[in-house]
Amino acid sequence: MQELNRSLVKPAVIVRAWGDEPVRLLLYRIENKRCYVGNDTARYPIGLPFDQVAVFDSRRYSQLCTAFRDGDIRKLGELWANIPVDDFACNKYL
Repeated sequence: MQELNRSLVKPAVIVRAWGDEPVRLLLYRIENKRCYVGNDTARYPIGLPFDQVAVFDSRRYSQLCTAFRDGDIRKLGELWANIPVDDFACNKYL
């Protein structure tokens, strides 16, 4: 029974949404070179390219949210660009 419960746990991810807004979602699955993400009640998760989904890190998420809220486009772009490629959720969970 524990194995079944463990397989249902969906890891948190940071999604690069419209306008570079950071959004915390859950990774449902990886299929056909897409990460399928959604909130905890999503019936139809959306598929995004690997490079728009990163492993959730609370410090990084906070920095991204602050830069987005402040409208600091330069800082926001810099933060997104500095997420290591090996940190992307789809690469980590493949």
